[in-house]
Parts: sequence; C-alpha cells; structure tokens
Amino acid sequence: MSLIEKEIYEFGPFSLDPAERVLSRNGAALPLTPKVFDTLVCLVRNRGRLLAKDELLKEIWPDTFVEEVNLAVNISTLRKALGENPQDGLYIATVPGHGYRFVGEVLAKDLSNDCHPVAGGHTVGENSQDSRLPQHGLLEGGPQKFNAAPTLVATPVPKNMRRRWGLGVLAASVLLLTATSSYFVTSILEGSVRREGDHLRIRVDLTRTSDGFQLWSDTYDRKVADIFAVQDEIALAVAGALQVKLLGLDRTAPSARSHATNSDAYQAYLQAQYFFGRGVDKDSQDKALAFADQAIKLDAKYAPAWALRSTVLTSLVMGAFLDEKDGLREAREAADKAIALDPDLAAGYVQRGWIQVFSDWDWHGAQVSLKRAAQLEPGSFAVLKYQSYLFQVLGQMNEAIEMQKRAIAIDPLRARSYTFFGYQLYCAGRYEDADAAVQKALELNPQLSPAHSDLGLILLGEGRPQEALKQMEQESSEDWRFWGEALAYHALGRPQDSDAALKKLIGMRQKDWAFQIAQVYAYRGQTDKSFEWLNRAYGQHDGGLTVMKLDSLLKGLRQDSRYAELLQKMHLPRSESDNNFGQESRQLRAQKSVR
Repeated sequence: MSLIEKEIYEFGPFSLDPAERVLSRNGAALPLTPKVFDTLVCLVRNRGRLLAKDELLKEIWPDTFVEEVNLAVNISTLRKALGENPQDGLYIATVPGHGYRFVGEVLAKDLSNDCHPVAGGHTVGENSQDSRLPQHGLLEGGPQKFNAAPTLVATPVPKNMRRRWGLGVLAASVLLLTATSSYFVTSILEGSVRREGDHLRIRVDLTRTSDGFQLWSDTYDRKVADIFAVQDEIALAVAGALQVKLLGLDRTAPSARSHATNSDAYQAYLQAQYFFGRGVDKDSQDKALAFADQAIKLDAKYAPAWALRSTVLTSLVMGAFLDEKDGLREAREAADKAIALDPDLAAGYVQRGWIQVFSDWDWHGAQVSLKRAAQLEPGSFAVLKYQSYLFQVLGQMNEAIEMQKRAIAIDPLRARSYTFFGYQLYCAGRYEDADAAVQKALELNPQLSPAHSDLGLILLGEGRPQEALKQMEQESSEDWRFWGEALAYHALGRPQDSDAALKKLIGMRQKDWAFQIAQVYAYRGQTDKSFEWLNRAYGQHDGGLTVMKLDSLLKGLRQDSRYAELLQKMHLPRSESDNNFGQESRQLRAQKSVR
C-alpha cells in the first residue's frame, strides 16, 4: 500500500479515508456512491488546484466515454453531503466553463499520526496542467431543493472509436432504461457498454443512493445488430427490478415499444437529440436539425426523427433563428408526418400540441393532442412539460407547477427545465424556491442563457435591484442582458441608463421581441407604450403573449380594460384576479366609448 493510500484527510468536521472508502462527519459515516466518493478523493488530494472537467472525467471514468453532466451530478451530490451553500465556497468552488477546485483547508494524517497540510500537488490523469485562472465569484450549485438524479451511463470505448460509438451505442442500449428508472430519483442507474468487433457487452447496475447498496445488476452479451432488441430487453428487466426492489410489487413489467430502423439512421437521430439538448444557441440547434434531416434521409419512414425535426424547427423559430411562417409550416408538416407514420408515437402528438399552443393559440386542440400523447406514453417527460406550459398559459399556476415538478423528477438532468420551473415559481411569488431552481440550472450548465437574467428578475421581485443588476450584467446573451439592464436600472432610479439599454434592445429585436419590450415599459409604469408594443406583438403573433396571464412584469396592466380585450382576442379565459377590475376603470372605459 502506498503512502497516499494510508493517508486520512480531515477538513472541517469531515474525515475522508480513501483506503476504507469512508467519509464521516463528526465520526458518523456518510453514504456516497462509488463515483461520487472517487470525485471527492480526487478533489481533496488536489486541494487548491483547478481540475479541468476533462481531467476529472478521465480520472473518475478512465477509458470511458461519459457525458459531462455526470460530473455535475457528482458535484451536486457532494455539495449536499458537505452541507455546502453556493455562496459559502467552503469546500468546492467552480470556475464556470473550466472545472472545479477544492478550497477547504485539508490536513493529511497518515497511520503514524503525523499530520501535514495538503497542497494541490498530486497529478491527476495524463497531461495535467496547474491552471492559474482566477477563481470565479459565482460558485456552482444552489440550495438543494431537489433530489439526486440517476446518472447517465458511462460507455467504455476504445479511444479511436469514442466519437463514433460514444453516443450511439450508449443511448441505443440504455436511453430507454434510464428514462424508466428516473421515476425513482433516490436510486442511481449506471451502465457500461464495451464493444469488441461486432459484439457488445452491456452491464447495468441499480444502486440505492442512501447507503450505496446494490439493488440489482446484470450483464448482457449481444451482437451489434441486436441493439434494438437488447434495448427493449434491458428496459423490461430494469422496470421489473424497480417494481420488485423499490415498490415491492410482483408483476410483469409493461412491454416496451421499439421503433426499429437501421443503425446509421438511429445514430444520426441520437446525435440530433444530443445537440438539441445541449443549448438554445443557433449552432446547437442547427446541428440538431442537420442530424435529424440526416436520419430522415437514411430512413424516411422513421417517425421519431420526423417528430424531432418538428421540435427543432419550432425551437429555431422561438429563438428567432428561422422565419416564423416557413419554419412553423415545416414543423407542422413534420409533426403530421410523424403521426401518419406511427399513430401510436406520443412524440408526434406532443409536437402537434406544442405548435397548437405556441403558434395557433388553439388551447382546446392542444389539450386534445396532449391528452392523446399522455394516453400513449403516461409519465412522459415531454408530455408533462408541455402540459405544464399549457396550464401556465391558461393561468392555472398550481397545476402548472405540479406538472413541471413531475417532469423534473422524471428527467432531472435537463438544465432548461429548471429555468422554466424557476420562472413559474417566480410568477407565483415563491422567490426562494425560484432562486434554487435557477441555481440548479446553472449547476448543470454554467453557460445556460438566460439563467442570469432569470436570477436578476427574481432579485428584482425581492426588492434587491443592485444585486439584480450584477446578475443581469453576467448574462451571456446580449439581448437578454439589455432587457435585464433596462429593468434593473429603472429599479435603481437610473432612467437614462434604463433608456439606453432599452434603446439597444429595440434597435436589435423590435421585429421579434415586441413582448419583451412591452414588459420593460409595463415595469416602468409606461402603460400606453406597453400596450402599443403588446398590440404590435399580437400583430406579429409573438409567442411571448402566451405567458400574459401570469407574467409579474405585466401586473400593473391587469386593471386596464385593454388587458381584458387582449385576452379575449387570444381566446384566453380570465382568472379571478383578471376579473378583479375596479368599477372606476369600467366607468372610465365607458366614458371613452361615449366620446
């Protein structure tokens, strides 16, 4: 046993014993899963040194392809175990876009009881570099309001084949079973895939997070050509294990459907999913569309690829990266094509429902489409997400929040889900919970936009404009930054700066951000200007209008009869708060009509 293996590390009330694989707090052992424990050991042994994400991934998952989000989940779990708040920076600090640094004071104690402080001197992985980048003030993570998530699977692949097989084999073999397991966010489902020639060896482990106990595991040896069959086989096995081990049930798991296609088309489809989930920037979305089109070219009858194409096209329109008329026409055609090819595919109905919400403002049609999707795939993340949005549009906030909570429980690793959830909580006046949700989004993706603008909005709601401005200034998207600064400067009593920021925003986005411009005017109390831009947004069919009923920035307009008129034109029902117009307002409107 080497000297380093004999050492015990002490920091704060914690003691870390790598040899015995025990982390304890004041003598009481804390349960950590193996990879989370390895992450902590790696950080502690390199105390004070910035460890790049790639460096940590190679150390924790050697010779393995693994998504970066697994590392973020490990860090989040460690923060929870160490009782770390994001502002404290007691133990783990994050340099966004680069990596992590253990900043707590560490004392190394060997078996002879000799003690010495630990400096960041141990090398981790090949080609390690001791970065001299300054520590960033914003630490990763937030108040831990959400349970730990099932990790994405790690896929051991020879280095010269990682890029080709890393996503394809990984997702093909375990994507469905990960989704199946994610109802139980107190357990972790991990898997590995090894390829030798045309053979695959797939191992799957189900571990309880509370004590690291292995609930179930199995190994599958199959040919590459059998990848779709083995995906279903594993999904069924895991579903059965979950029912028996976690729910105490003894029944046959539901059958899993398979959309068979050739492996090249399926890999292109998975690549499209990857880039779509990576971010809302144009580059990611363009790549997602290109891979979806490639999958369709390889197999024109593959319905999931058509549904995904529709989803990406809608996203590009929402981001003002694609002409709305042509983009939505193509998106609608792709959704209809998916349904025609496979009437039992929920994704087609989900996408049709989303177009009916975002573009058509056909609330009843959207309810019908999403209801059908829910019948086909109960508990689907996508179904719950869009049902949540529809409830939000209709002003049913309790139902919207509950639906989004369920969606996050099913797929807790999507950063954008937390920003959406945070906005809902903000509109409901639950600022602390909203802050926690957006912090979680930044933990999963430190570059996510418009997360900093969302945090700034929450701080404005709490009456903390100076802190809000600091968040707005950190926003990576120039559009959202100008929007946020216009709000924050007004709250700080700096009208000239607010005007300057708003002028920049109007100059850049007046053709597609009419709703956001109206929000600024409403917040500044310029009611007539706000309605001018809201009417322009209506004429442009601006999707932002779908949040009119709950948006807090517009609350000053709700006593104005023009607000009710706009809701009526959009066929949106008026809630009790919307109906609370004063008699004086109605009388003034009647007088104007007479004149």
